[in-house]
Amino acid sequence: VHEMGHLMAIQYFGFRFAWPFFVPFVGAFVLHGNLEARARQNAIISLAGPFAGFLLSLAMMSLAGFLPKPDFWLEMAQLNALLNFMNLMPYWILDGSRLADQYSRAQMAFFLVLPLVFLPWVRNFYTLMMIVAYAGRLVFDRHWRKARLSCEEGGCVWPVAVLHAVVMLMAAALLG
Repeated sequence: VHEMGHLMAIQYFGFRFAWPFFVPFVGAFVLHGNLEARARQNAIISLAGPFAGFLLSLAMMSLAGFLPKPDFWLEMAQLNALLNFMNLMPYWILDGSRLADQYSRAQMAFFLVLPLVFLPWVRNFYTLMMIVAYAGRLVFDRHWRKARLSCEEGGCVWPVAVLHAVVMLMAAALLG
């Protein structure tokens, strides 16, 4: 479901793509043919996978009571939420890294402060990990020294950043 979310966004923008590659015990990825997509398009493509995965978690939690072994489905929903939440970390090949590459310094600071604001309600190890990950990326990443695109050039991704924050916080809430 996660990879299909990416695929649907890639198709929406009309880019060429390769079907998802699944690497046993590692994960999966989708390649698309337009490496020069605008910042907003790259951000939407990167967020589409975790967003689809989060919707799957919500569906599993909603339907768990109607299925045999509801505890199993609730645990699977939490595991799926955890995997998609961790995928939003701003490191290496994860979707969060590709999202962070599109964000301005102010947007990265937003992602550092946001979990701190919600920490009284969402207190779990994963939320703390996210705070540390964004703090590290914001402080140590030399990428920020590069010039950012203006809004007219496709560099404004605040709507995507807000949706990213909603997905991240709701997934953290699902995790307890």
